[in-house]
Amino acid sequence: MKEKFAEAQWAELVKLGRTGVGALRAELQTLLTELARRELPKQRSEVEKRLLECRKKLESMGPPRDSAASQRECLVKLAAQFERIVRDALDGRYEGNSIFSDKPGLKLATEIMGLNEGFTDLMWKKGHTWEFTADSSAEELGDSLEYEETATAVLASVSSTPELQQLVCDNNECPAPLDESIMDHIDKCYKESRGPELGTFGGALLALTFRTQASKWRDIVMTHIETVIVVAHRFIKTVLAETFGDRRMREELWASVLLEKLQTAYVRAKDQAQFLLDLEINGRPRTYNHYFTDNVQKARMARLSDGLRGAASEHLEDGDFKFMKADLSKMMAKQGNSEQTKQDIHDNLMSYYKVSRKRFVDVICRQVVDHFLLDGSESPLKVLTPELISRMTDTQLDMIAGEDGSTKRERERLGSEIQGLGAAMKVLRA
Repeated sequence: MKEKFAEAQWAELVKLGRTGVGALRAELQTLLTELARRELPKQRSEVEKRLLECRKKLESMGPPRDSAASQRECLVKLAAQFERIVRDALDGRYEGNSIFSDKPGLKLATEIMGLNEGFTDLMWKKGHTWEFTADSSAEELGDSLEYEETATAVLASVSSTPELQQLVCDNNECPAPLDESIMDHIDKCYKESRGPELGTFGGALLALTFRTQASKWRDIVMTHIETVIVVAHRFIKTVLAETFGDRRMREELWASVLLEKLQTAYVRAKDQAQFLLDLEINGRPRTYNHYFTDNVQKARMARLSDGLRGAASEHLEDGDFKFMKADLSKMMAKQGNSEQTKQDIHDNLMSYYKVSRKRFVDVICRQVVDHFLLDGSESPLKVLTPELISRMTDTQLDMIAGEDGSTKRERERLGSEIQGLGAAMKVLRA
């Protein structure tokens, strides 16, 4: 074989340095260098991309939570974020946080204001059992019906929220006021309950007629309060999911701490609504509002004016009228003591009902909705605070924020991978 490569044509290649192990090694080194030069930018980009992914994932896990101090620090920070979003939502400051543009349903102040206005409108248009006057009707119910549809939709969502199903009842649509004359009802109550008074009536009779006229209030009020509860509960769960990214931590906090406190706050609000209902409907009719007396006087004057107009013997062009003394006597003779008393009951009931309804609606919105469910120190929106976290025991902190085995292993794996990728980047940049 050596003799073969010693021939002239092969000897010439030896002189050029193109044969032998040394030449092969040099050629392979050249090819490898050229290949590395072409592939190096691509490899560097892939390593850098993976390094950024690992760092981002490790950052999302937050600092290690292997001590009570680190666990408390983590929860306090997240609770402060939650509290800030709640405060902005209650104050209607939506422009400073992108969460309100990303999730318009979190504009809590706006939604509650709309519900309260709908509740007020419904009480005004459909809260009474009978219309007070024959020319009254339940017209223009569009807004009320829209509110009722909204409340029905909100309460229907409870089917997917098991923790509220014992607190929220089925919504029943509020019927329109009856077409029957309220005077028939007053006459019935008067005959069944009148006492020995002459030319007047006792307070018990006004209380009886008022309770019947306001008999729909309880269903309307409890439906409204339960609707607000569902809206507040939905808000809390959504904001909690946005601020507590760790699902295990969020679910443990919810189950072991928050849920019971929230349910207690909801029951407290419903109990206050029941108290106000009992006070307004079952208590003695009472008011110190001068509008009550003014309205009674206006009702009497209007009734007297209508009677005079009907008894007049001649109506003038300018709207005035004339009547004879005999006509006036005839008009007065038409009403006996009982009829006059029933008209007085009607006027007093109508005046008191208006004053009571306006007072009651304001109290429900201000006390139950605004204080017990939104702004009060014990409202459900104020349950999760940094102060709550600061009072937790080390055991509670570890149960909620402590890292489980899989989280610790994932953190260690990411740390090792980041270290290896960092070393690789140094080589690739050299």
